[in-house]
Amino acid sequence: MSDFFELIYDAALDQKNELLTDDTEYKRLMEQVTDLSDEYKTLSLTTEQRQIVDELIHTEDLIHEKEMQAIYKKGILNCAEILKDLQLLQ
Repeated sequence: MSDFFELIYDAALDQKNELLTDDTEYKRLMEQVTDLSDEYKTLSLTTEQRQIVDELIHTEDLIHEKEMQAIYKKGILNCAEILKDLQLLQ
């Protein structure tokens, strides 16, 4: 991702909590993640099993981050196209 998109994406991430403050579904999902995380900690897993699960979760998080970056970039490009169509941007 170019430096420009990286900069505005990072700025958007800094403000995401403000956007999600009143989102009840987001809050419910975060509570569910907390509960599942607590359950995960109590599982009788070997160190190797725990490492595999942790790596799986981490890798999925990285994939989701890349997907979010691509979606955000596409949204910005769509916005630029709309502004061009409205002749507000050259």
